[in-house]
Amino acid sequence: MKTKEIIKPLIIVLTSALFFVVSVVSAFLLFEKEEDNSVEIGFVRVKAEVYFDGVLFSETTPNELGVVEINISDVSADNYFNNFSVKIVVESNVDTYFRVAVYEQFTLSYDVGDETIVISVTQDEFAPFDYNNAFFDNRIEDDYFYYTNKVKRTSETEALELEFINEYEDTYPLYDSRYSINIGFVVEAVQALGGPLYNWGLENPPWDELSSW
Repeated sequence: MKTKEIIKPLIIVLTSALFFVVSVVSAFLLFEKEEDNSVEIGFVRVKAEVYFDGVLFSETTPNELGVVEINISDVSADNYFNNFSVKIVVESNVDTYFRVAVYEQFTLSYDVGDETIVISVTQDEFAPFDYNNAFFDNRIEDDYFYYTNKVKRTSETEALELEFINEYEDTYPLYDSRYSINIGFVVEAVQALGGPLYNWGLENPPWDELSSW
């Protein structure tokens, strides 16, 4: 069966902006010796991981747009809304600030002959994902959630894992099976020392503009 897609502005953006659920901005700190050899003394690396019912979502099975489809019609489906959660994994070995852009789009699919038509559906509000309140929601201003503390990995062999979206505990309204939610994430991480200013153009943290990084 062929699939024909009508204009979906947000999802088109996702196609070019997202690679699965992770896009990591890595910054490397280099110490330059007199003989011009560069030695890596630190790195910044943060990624997002998607789970359904506590099981890591396979990177080999995203849809053709590189985003994750969430079922909102069948409570028994593995990828049902209430089973969805996201962790942020910090592998940096230097102090790091990071922010996360969440791209979500309600879609409606229907068949016309041998073609499946997929269109976007306008929503007045964001989907009610259970975000960790340690993240500052600045989506109205610049589309990002900011983690409000400096972070780095737990040890040389163990990354730091942070809950970003918890499984939804309330009753989510059921939709017709033709509806679903497509979601993707862009994670941007920078060195805590000077990174937010030089990479994001932010002199002060969005969650407290009277303080400094």
